[in-house]
Amino acid sequence: MARTYYTGEAAKPLALSHRHLLRLLKDRTIPEPKKRDVYKNRLWTESELRRAKKILAERRSK
Repeated sequence: MARTYYTGEAAKPLALSHRHLLRLLKDRTIPEPKKRDVYKNRLWTESELRRAKKILAERRSK
């Protein structure tokens, strides 16, 4: 099974704070991850992290 990350863990490789990542999700700048655990926590996959990194890179280059 592929490794998944909680939002706080996913924020670190994206070079964001947990709070800022939640704000970007709320603003729909970054798409929500597809999976959640039993407690409704977001679960990020490696591919979703790569997609978020790409979106952030494009956003930063503007």
